[in-house]
Amino acid sequence: MNQDDLIKKQLQGMGVAFVVLLIFGESFLLGNMPKDVVSTTRRIATLQDEKRSFEQLKSTVSSLEMELEESRISYERLYEKFPADEYTQNRINQVITDMTASVIVISDRLNPVKKFDFVSADDLVASVPKVAAQDQELKTDRTVGVAVYESEIQMRCNYFELLEFLHATANQNIFLTPLDLEISPDPDAPYGVNVKTKLMTFGFEGIKPDKF
Repeated sequence: MNQDDLIKKQLQGMGVAFVVLLIFGESFLLGNMPKDVVSTTRRIATLQDEKRSFEQLKSTVSSLEMELEESRISYERLYEKFPADEYTQNRINQVITDMTASVIVISDRLNPVKKFDFVSADDLVASVPKVAAQDQELKTDRTVGVAVYESEIQMRCNYFELLEFLHATANQNIFLTPLDLEISPDPDAPYGVNVKTKLMTFGFEGIKPDKF
């Protein structure tokens, strides 16, 4: 065997030994380290895994908090359109006053509020999810109080003012819908009409935005 072949074989052997060292070096070194060093190394690896899991959990919690906040805002806006408290009739009167500011109001009457209880079917009863194991089991109330408000309005206006009035009923901060709408010509005014209408709104009792 000449000198060149000998050098090549030595280099190949060194290469194989280097690969083996890379593969088994960590286990070899850990096996020869003191036990406290081995324990510390493994503990560091465990803590790194726990840190990654914790960061992932924080990210998940942050996302859930954002979703809950968006839901809370949506619920508040929803129930603002369906009030049922001691101020509701005043709000309805003020809204109708603003809507009819540009027309001649002949009469405006808010009928007595009608109240009834809506009771859900048995299969709609749900449990409130527990946050912690020691939390008490809570169930939703199957009964919801509903109040219905009706306003009767008689007015004189022209077609354009009537269209503005009808458009305004769907663009208020409370829910309003016409139940009846009677229109007859008014010969004393250009494009004039006499209008009789009944507006209805309803709300849920005992529900306030700050509960969401």
